[in-house]
Amino acid sequence: MRLFFLILLTKCILLNCQSIDHRLSSQQKLFQSEVPEESGVKAKLTADHYLISNERRIDLFKPYIQNLGGGYIGVGTDQNLTLAAWTRSEFIWLMDFDPVVVKINKMHIAIIRNCADYECFKNSWLPSNQIKTWELFERDFKKEKDLPEYKKAFQLAMNKNYGVSSRLNELDFMTKKFGFQSFHTDINDYNHLRQLVLNNRIRALKGDLKRNGTMRLISKIAKEMDIPIRLVYTSNAEEYFRFPEDYRQNILALPIDEKSYHVRTFSIGAKSALGFPDGEKYPDQYPFHYNLQKIENLKDWMRFRTFLTPISLMKGRREISKGFSIQESTPVQQKLKETGSIEK
Repeated sequence: MRLFFLILLTKCILLNCQSIDHRLSSQQKLFQSEVPEESGVKAKLTADHYLISNERRIDLFKPYIQNLGGGYIGVGTDQNLTLAAWTRSEFIWLMDFDPVVVKINKMHIAIIRNCADYECFKNSWLPSNQIKTWELFERDFKKEKDLPEYKKAFQLAMNKNYGVSSRLNELDFMTKKFGFQSFHTDINDYNHLRQLVLNNRIRALKGDLKRNGTMRLISKIAKEMDIPIRLVYTSNAEEYFRFPEDYRQNILALPIDEKSYHVRTFSIGAKSALGFPDGEKYPDQYPFHYNLQKIENLKDWMRFRTFLTPISLMKGRREISKGFSIQESTPVQQKLKETGSIEK
């Protein structure tokens, strides 16, 4: 009888393992589903390209997003590596409307695949190593039709004043100034990112937050994968387009749960109503206010039919520390009235 139960238990374990393997295989196939390149008009921004982040105080988000797991969607470049590593995200979609930013993200992925540690990653971005690093990219991107455009993006990223290397040096400054710990200091953070890369679980895509396209398709894929999106990072993009209909629908389409957060920054209002933390890179020109919000709560705001601005969205926010807040209230609680139109 005991032998019978041992055999039965072994079968159950094997069947369960096979079920898990099948699920992971199915998720991976869905994650690699084709996502068409999204066209669109480039927004009028302060700079032509944002190759690196200028948000210094993303450390403020860390206690709230650690170990969330699930799926990750983010715009921009290096800041996503920090946030996704803290979150221990399982699948990462990096999307941006700027093709140069998308190429920089693909370069980050290629270097992480090639580098077993952060020191190698950092050295790969040194201008003195650009010949060797470009040889890596030529090998990895040789099948890309727009390889000359990769070369242009790479040359921009190698600029010693505003290129990737300058941001990596700034991470060290942030560590000394704020105790900032990220993939550049924490081997577990770097190893998590590298394991995701080796398992092909980070994708860099061209997509526009305010269009019905890439982001909606990511949500569809994540839902089919049965993976909740646990973190959405939009930097300060929202202040450029003020919550149009397609952006609202993109947020409403996200498959989420009670752990899901949206993290953002705002430069509008940072020098007045919202405030900004100490240590900002450009305190006199473009400081940022740092805010996080449960996506469940954000969906309440996106359903509310009235014109919204960053300041109106931040009504009722709870200040956590100087220049850092969490939005927990709803439009109804803030006594806003629906006008029936989201246009001004």
